[in-house]
Amino acid sequence: MKLDPRTKAVSIICANIFVFMTQNLYLEVVLIAILTFMLLSTKRIRLSLKMFLGYLFLFSLYVFVLPNTSGFASAMIASNIICLKTLYPLAISGVLFFATTTSQELMAAMYKMKAPDFLSISFAITIRYFPALKEDYLHIRDAMKLRGVKGMQKVDGMYVPILMSASKISNEILEASITRGLENPCKKEYISDTSMRLYDYAVIIFLVAFTAFSSLLPLRRL
Repeated sequence: MKLDPRTKAVSIICANIFVFMTQNLYLEVVLIAILTFMLLSTKRIRLSLKMFLGYLFLFSLYVFVLPNTSGFASAMIASNIICLKTLYPLAISGVLFFATTTSQELMAAMYKMKAPDFLSISFAITIRYFPALKEDYLHIRDAMKLRGVKGMQKVDGMYVPILMSASKISNEILEASITRGLENPCKKEYISDTSMRLYDYAVIIFLVAFTAFSSLLPLRRL
């Protein structure tokens, strides 16, 4: 099942509203299950399993470990665990959007939404930027392994090239977008299929209804 980028964007918006408007642990688990199923429907099985196990780990710490801790250090650790667990729906929705959406799909979807060019181009460059930066990071890491770089030398060998690469990548992506004529005001056509299907509307309606229902409940946490 291929979700439309607009459906994924709605999941991010609903996750944001849920995180800041709801403090119900049971509904949080339900939302995590929904987002994990959405990620699983894109055939990213390993990524879905990693995200779900990450939440399961935080959930276990929150339920079984935190009630038995005390002291200042424990309070600091507890606050970090609660923060990570609370914001985890945002992480899953963000991974769902950025890991399964190409820049072409995003551009096509925003063009159909009549979004301004400066906004759609900015989002497209952002989506293309981080995978390119990750690719350079992997190349630098492999090069340091081949040369036997260890210890603090890894920090020096990684920090400076990544900074240089980050600046270079942003310029290259911007030049590529201008070369392809993304800012041309003429009518555009895209190869990517970004049509809203029946299950996209069903997912959006369900997410909006679930978020609205969760927001109306009293602020109560288990």
